[in-house]
Order: sequence, then structure tokens, then C-alpha cells
Amino acid sequence: MIQAIDDNLQSKIDTLFDNMSLEEKVSQVQCVNVGHLSDDKIIDLIRNEKIGSMFVGNITLERSKRILDLTIQYNTGIPVIINADLVNGAGSRLHGGVTFPHQMGCAATDSEDLMESMGEITAREGRANGVHWTFAPVMDPCINLNNPMMHIRTSGDKPEHIMKMNSAFIKGVQKSGMMAATAKHFPGDGLDGRDTHITTLINDLSREEWEKTYGKIWRNIIDSGVLTVMCGHIALPFIDPEYEDESKRYKGPRPATLSKKIQLDFLRGELGFDGAIVSDAINMIGFGAHIPREEYGWRLIDEGSDMLLWTIPDFDSPRIIEAINDGRLSKERLDDAVRRILELKARVGLLNEKQEYPIITEKDREEYEKVSQKMADHSITIVRDTYESIPMKNLKDGAKVLTITAHYIEGQRKKSDKDDLEYIDQELEKRGFKVDHLINPNGIAEIQKIVDDYDAIFVNIKYPPRYGSIRLYGNSIELFKGSWWVDNKKVVFTSFGDPYKLYDLPSLHNYINVYSNYEVSQRAAVKVWLGEIEAVGKSPIELEGLIKREV
Repeated sequence: MIQAIDDNLQSKIDTLFDNMSLEEKVSQVQCVNVGHLSDDKIIDLIRNEKIGSMFVGNITLERSKRILDLTIQYNTGIPVIINADLVNGAGSRLHGGVTFPHQMGCAATDSEDLMESMGEITAREGRANGVHWTFAPVMDPCINLNNPMMHIRTSGDKPEHIMKMNSAFIKGVQKSGMMAATAKHFPGDGLDGRDTHITTLINDLSREEWEKTYGKIWRNIIDSGVLTVMCGHIALPFIDPEYEDESKRYKGPRPATLSKKIQLDFLRGELGFDGAIVSDAINMIGFGAHIPREEYGWRLIDEGSDMLLWTIPDFDSPRIIEAINDGRLSKERLDDAVRRILELKARVGLLNEKQEYPIITEKDREEYEKVSQKMADHSITIVRDTYESIPMKNLKDGAKVLTITAHYIEGQRKKSDKDDLEYIDQELEKRGFKVDHLINPNGIAEIQKIVDDYDAIFVNIKYPPRYGSIRLYGNSIELFKGSWWVDNKKVVFTSFGDPYKLYDLPSLHNYINVYSNYEVSQRAAVKVWLGEIEAVGKSPIELEGLIKREV
């Protein structure tokens, strides 16, 4: 459980709270996405809006540090807490930082020590560049293989393994007091085959079934002392059953973010979570389709959120204040949310006389990168190898190699296009191989004509988490037409994303799961292909008849 705040910090919280105006309280529970904003706009948010939190992402380390400096320089008395989705290390959202494999790849190492180290490194590098709060880890078990956004973002499908690995990560993140972790997405994603960016998901398990899976995970992680929980736009009918909105557009259970029963009665009351509850982003359709935009802010607070993710303060603040004044939103609920955010700031050192921001040296960075590569090297699983053709140890210097990317995008792309597993070709060329590369080629029209020209062909399937559907489709299907690959021992199939591609392609004679498309994972895959390291990753998922869980 979360430890009590010491008397000195509690006194600071009380003093700050007692001196806050209604307008300041309303600002304190809002988080604005500022990564794309100018310095002048950020200064305005700090000085005039007195915003409580800022979200950064897809910016450089330097830009993130600059935003921190602005919050310190223009501080109006209550420090701004900065958050980011540092799920796979600081580099997964701050360009130039150290990036670890996707969460499932990390879980496949079956190493609590590596997970804890990853958490420590994330906290240290993130804090050094201005981030106090990470929205990680993902607690959801990967139950439905058709869910387009979960799979490699999760730690697998076994509750005990998820608890073990994610608890280690949270311990690493929070142990120094530099960063708060966030367990997400309550009450549980990964069961529905759809996406909260598009619709409200429904976790339709019975109470008994939920307790055996999600409940086991959430009770454990709350007991571990995680400081914050993110509630998703996910319904839990056994707690809050079906309703019909006034317009009669929607008939079904409401999302947790619009449910006192789920957030306040169940998460806080029954499960005993005493930290801060943050909503998932309010621009998702799974939330926004239920109520008018004018109601977003006050309804989220009223239903149990303490921090509202991605508000527009000059739009939302007046409407929250109006709801307070006319009695739709109670002052007591707002006050409770404000106190929880102030307490969170105290726990990560923002109310200390002097805030701590470590300096990352070049030597530190080298050590962090070694840990990241070690994790990638220990994550890879050879799921199937019918003819024992992996590793391909007989490739000689100068051998001609073809790499093919089966990509989720429509159409073919040039090799120079960004984010096309480019480090694989670099690694193969470093080893003296002559490498050609194709993206979504046609198996009959192109590959059958040239297959005999190569000593090895590496087919790399890239389906990372994405909106819509995760199943094989479009041009990437064309690659597998024709029989050029059937029982061809010089062809190796590797998935750098969705780990269930044997479901789409059960006839493959070999198949490797890398669980991640990041640079370290690409480098690790090449080592496994060539026999430079052993594939020691343990599959954290199971698919009957195709993939065996090993943890």
C-alpha cells in the first residue's frame, strides 16, 4: 500500500491547499498536452492558467528539459508536475533517450532484476529531462488476440507473470522518489477486440471471472504501492450495468471514466486504492461519444478522476467552475482531487525546498544502453523451427541476403522511408553480407522470380500496436501468395510486433517472436538469426495449438 506522507510535507500540502482559490483548484486537476506548443503558450499556461500538469511526448530530450525550465522559471507557487508515456524507457517518447524493447519483450526475459533496472533507468533519465510521472506500466492481460492496441504493450496473458514483472518495474520507477508510476488501464483492457480510441470497450467478464484474472492483478498492484492508476474508457457491467443515454444513440454500460460506481465505489472503496486517479485522454471516442464536449471537465471530476488528461483550460475551466457554482459538481469532490494531486507532487519531491534533477553522464548513458541491449538479447523466442534451420550459421562472408518487410501500411514503400526496420540491414551489411530490401512485394509477380538468387531471405512482419485492426491485411498479404516460401529452409519468418502472426499464417515452417520493433530488438534479432546469441526469451502468451506459454 501507499505509505503515509510525513508531517512536514503534509503541513506544506495543507498550507498550499488553504491558500488556493476556486480557479486555482480547477486548474490544478488539469493536464495539458504541451509538446507541440510554443514557449509563450506554455508560459501562459503556467502564469495565467496556473495549470497543474503538463504532458510531453514525441519531442527531444532538450525540448522536454526546456519545458521543465519554463515551469521552474515561471512558477507561481505550486510546481507543475510533468508526465509522459515512458513505457519503454525515456527514449520511447523523448527522442534521444534510451529505449527498451516493448513491454512484452521485457516480460519475455522473465527477469525481475532487468525489469527493476529498466524502471530505475527510466526514472533517472526521465527525471533528468523534466518528467516526474510516467504513465506506465500497462497492467492489462493480452486475452483477445484481435485487440489492435494491446498485444506487445502488455506483459503477456498470465496474471501471475504480469504481477511479477510489472511490480518489479514499478519498484524501480518509484524507489528513489524521483518519479511516480501509473498502473493502466483500470478496470481492464485486452479482452475486447476493439480500441478505446474509437469506441467504449466492454470488459464483460462475470465478477468471478474478473477476480481470477484482472482482479488478481489489480489487487496485487495496489498492494505494491503504485502511486497512480489510469482509468480507461472501459465498461465493467458487473459493477455498473447497462444504461441508455438521453439521445438514445448509445445503449450499453458506461465507461469507467463516467462511472462513480467503478472509480469511487469499486477502485477506491472496495479495492482500497488511495493514490491519484488519472483519466485516459479525453479526446478518445470511447469517452467523448457519451456526453457533450462542454461537460467533459466537470463530469470527469464528479465521476472520480483526480487528473483530467489533455484538457483545454480556457474552454474547460469556466465550465467546471459553473458546475461547482450551480451544484452539479460538489466542492468536496474537487477538493479531494486537488489534495490527491498535491500529495502526488509531494511524493515526487516537487514540494521540497530544492528539487532534484540528476545529471546523466556519457558513462551513465552507455551503461543504460547496455542494460537495454541485454534485455533485448534475452527477449527473443523461437516459437517454431520445423527443420531446425535457425540459426543460419553457414552464411559466408559476401553471401547475398534479401530482407523483406511485411508492413501494415497499404502500398509499397522505398527503402529510405522512415521506420522500416532499417537497423536490420545495417547489421547484416556490417557482417559482410550483400543486402537487398523489399517492402510488401508481391510473392507471385516479384519474389518467385528471384528467390533462387539469394542465400538467405528474412521475412520480417511489422504490425505494432495500431488503430483499427491488427490482423494481416492489404499489400502485406500479397507477399505470401505463391509457393516460393513453403518449406524453403533459407527463409526465416520473424514478427517484430503482433506476436500472434501464426494465427494468420499457421503454415509457416518457422517463426520467431521479437515482441518489439525498436533498434535494440532489431539488433538482437540479427544475432539470433546468425547464431551469435541463443534465443532464450520465454513466451509470455499462449495460443492453443500454435504458441506455448513458457512463463
